[in-house]
Amino acid sequence: MTETTLLKIEKNRYVAGLYWQPFYTKKDVKTLAKEVDAPFAITLESRASNKPGLVGFASKDCAKELSRQHYSIGSMFFTYARNTLNDPAAFNDANIVGVIELPEDQFLLVMISEGLIIREMIGNRDQIKQEYESALSILQQAVKFVSDASWSTEGRHVTLAQLIETATLKEHALKPLTVTLGQAIALLMMVALPFGAWVAFEHYQNMQRQTLIEQARQVQVQPVAAQKEKFIAPWANKPTPLQLWENCDVTLRGVQLHPSGWHYTALGCNEKGATVTWSRMGGLVENLLYHHPNAVIDLDGNRAVHNLSHQSIVQAADKTHDVKIDDLLGKHDAISYLNNQSQRYGFQLNISTSNNRQGLPGQPGQPTPEQIQPMSIEIQTHLLSVDVILALLPPSGLVIESFASSEPGKWIIKGVLYVR
Repeated sequence: MTETTLLKIEKNRYVAGLYWQPFYTKKDVKTLAKEVDAPFAITLESRASNKPGLVGFASKDCAKELSRQHYSIGSMFFTYARNTLNDPAAFNDANIVGVIELPEDQFLLVMISEGLIIREMIGNRDQIKQEYESALSILQQAVKFVSDASWSTEGRHVTLAQLIETATLKEHALKPLTVTLGQAIALLMMVALPFGAWVAFEHYQNMQRQTLIEQARQVQVQPVAAQKEKFIAPWANKPTPLQLWENCDVTLRGVQLHPSGWHYTALGCNEKGATVTWSRMGGLVENLLYHHPNAVIDLDGNRAVHNLSHQSIVQAADKTHDVKIDDLLGKHDAISYLNNQSQRYGFQLNISTSNNRQGLPGQPGQPTPEQIQPMSIEIQTHLLSVDVILALLPPSGLVIESFASSEPGKWIIKGVLYVR
């Protein structure tokens, strides 16, 4: 897989494979640029008052070539998709997956969710085909924009020539960044990472970061007495971990996982629904469609994906929105608790944490939204059932994002634990 790639088409130069992040002010852009050590970027202002803008960074190794004007293909696709849907509310709620054919047998994949570009990457046909299918199995009910019908008979067809023809190029030009570079974190390009089966969680972390930034900005402009009333906890109105699992369990138990001659290769489930992927093991397409008539079959007939909505929602007695900030565990206590449970009961645990946040000026020791920290957790288990694992986790401030499995009895659980 390539990172940032430069292209020359007729008289103009273009760039693809940028690293995208949300931002609110020009100061945010400069801070992000320092973190990724990027010399050039393009910014896209949001058309919604409650949404951040987007900034796309090019990798540093392209700096010399980018001194001549280049235009972002990913940015042009973003604008094209937004204009095609022609409804800001629909666009900001939609999942969108696009594949654009580039010169020299290269293809560009762009993933958009809730008005944000969450991934832009380049590869050959086979590489992008695999990433495209993985994206569709994760992003529920995605709107597809593809180069031709070989990618999807249901997709909206769009070519690079159409993007260029309909674009106002100056709106998609990369500009040099006026910040001091080379001092912070080396660029870990998202486009260079393996997509894997569960990139949706990367998007979830991005969205949580966006939510926390917005909450902090709202708190700073409100009177101190109104802060608790205005603060909306990021775990509010989310299903409890057990409720989410029960919903997933009910949905997946209604699925025929083993149609004759087919073998399921991946199960995924989140708040919106479940996704099942099968590979053909000598059976016929009609064997699978008999049980799953709405499944999407690959053009070669060897792979199928079915996205299912939760039809029967299990209602749990406990409510996550009743959790108060004071009920959250401290960061140190949470890490110790999780590791003790993992070692005692034998499940695999991975934790990643954000940096400590400072409180608002003049409010030392107060549990303001700025002091809430998200800890990403990933659990793999094949000995204990999912419901048992969930019972071993802290109940306060825990939001489970997804469950995934590729073989019977083995599950990957991903989520966020909010701590003080």
